[in-house]
Order: sequence, then structure tokens, then C-alpha cells
Amino acid sequence: MAIVLNFILGGIAVAGTSVVGNFMNPLAGAIFWSYPITIIPSLFFMKNSGKSSEYLAKFLVSTTFSLSLLGITTFAMSYFIGQDKKLSNLVMDIGKGTLVYFASATVFYLMIKILGLSHYFM
Repeated sequence: MAIVLNFILGGIAVAGTSVVGNFMNPLAGAIFWSYPITIIPSLFFMKNSGKSSEYLAKFLVSTTFSLSLLGITTFAMSYFIGQDKKLSNLVMDIGKGTLVYFASATVFYLMIKILGLSHYFM
């Protein structure tokens, strides 16, 4: 049941962001999207799975620092889409942004491991 709730709330977040961004403006859509609605059901799911408060806190710290990946990825997608003046291939532009994400995520993960910071995240 918790997974179904996660799915429903995730869908609401995506639909709400789409509606606000489409019918209001991009800034309002981005502000609406910034509320971590998808993290809240994840926290309850982890709690119900027996995870400790310390585990949940580390998850949130990890999420906070991982937001840098979100920033890099969305900026990359913005760049690729902005360069595609006719918006001829949105899938390709998103694909390029996804490649930037994978490269950035790999570097992020390796830096945490190499610098010995894992105890803050795991």
C-alpha cells in the first residue's frame, strides 16, 4: 500500500507541476515543484520498513547534497533545449541532459568515496 501511495503522490507532484508551469508561468511551476512532496511518502515508507531516525536523517542529508546533481542536470537540459531553436528533438535534448546526469552522479559518488565522506551519507 505504501508503494501505491508513493506512486499517487509522485503523480500528483508531476501533474501539479505541469499544470502550474503551463497555466501560470515557469517560475511558479518551479517553485511548486521545489516542495519535496516525493520525499515525504518515502520517509514514511522507510519508517514503516523499520529504518531508524538516524537512517532517515542520513537519507535527507544525502538528498540535500544530491540536489547539486539536480541543478547540474536541469541546467544542462535547459542549455540543450535552449540551443534547439526549433525544439525539433526534445527526447535527444533530454537524453543529452541525462548523460550529463550520469557523468555528474558518477563523479559525485566517487568523490564521496575517495574523500572518505561515506559515513555522512550511509
